[in-house]
Amino acid sequence: MMKNINKILILVLVIFHTVGLIGMLFFDRSSFIKLTWLNLLISTIIAFISYKKKIVRLIIPFFLVAFVTFFAEFIGVKTGLLFGDYKYGDVLGLKLFKVPLLIGFLWLTLSLGAKSIAQRFTSLPSQIGYVLAALLMVFVDFLIEPVAIKFGYWIWEHDSVPIFNYVCWFLLAYVNQLFLSKINNRNDVLEALFLINVLFFSILNYFL
Repeated sequence: MMKNINKILILVLVIFHTVGLIGMLFFDRSSFIKLTWLNLLISTIIAFISYKKKIVRLIIPFFLVAFVTFFAEFIGVKTGLLFGDYKYGDVLGLKLFKVPLLIGFLWLTLSLGAKSIAQRFTSLPSQIGYVLAALLMVFVDFLIEPVAIKFGYWIWEHDSVPIFNYVCWFLLAYVNQLFLSKINNRNDVLEALFLINVLFFSILNYFL
């Protein structure tokens, strides 16, 4: 039964990302870009659903990751001391202190997916697993950045991504893995979401 539910959730993710990809490549791109926040929201809801009954005991680490990453983004936007000098556009949904409210949950879903993929290598010491998951996060950010700049998700002051951004991504991603350290079960849905994002942004980078 659980496997069937997971398959349905993965199918929903595939459908939404496929529709978004086709729309951005072949139709009115601006209209689909404006719906990015909806994709983030649906992905977050599916992530929570995928943990089913376990979600109750995972609420605290989940919201800890979402809050800490949101706060880090706030510091970054406000001061430039984290990530670099950047600001968010208007396509990622409602903002608080100039930071999209959903950004913490984007970090959460990607962190959970990276963690689950890293856990496939069961022979690795836990700390090495955290580093691997953090490196996966940096990789996906490397794919996201060119698209994000082109679509106005966020804007860098000098129109280029500083190396410091990737250093901060790695460090924050590693901290997130520490917050999520008690979650030892792999999650096929979150792995799929992570890989869908990799494919989604790889294709956009190739064609745009």
